[in-house]
Amino acid sequence: MIRDQKGVWAYCESVLNGDYNVDQIVPLSRGSCNDWPNLAVTYENCNCSKGVMTAQDFFSLISEKSRKG
Repeated sequence: MIRDQKGVWAYCESVLNGDYNVDQIVPLSRGSCNDWPNLAVTYENCNCSKGVMTAQDFFSLISEKSRKG
């Protein structure tokens, strides 16, 4: 997974370092699974902030917050 993500965290795209979480891109609570294509290496703070959102919903939230400053 780390190689597939080109050495960056899945959500904040910072360089991978330190401890990490493996997250479901579409959460299990939304009917997904732990299959390889649905997993991402994430920074713990990003993973906790994402919660039960899909990755797409989380990216939208981040983009909205950055536009508002």
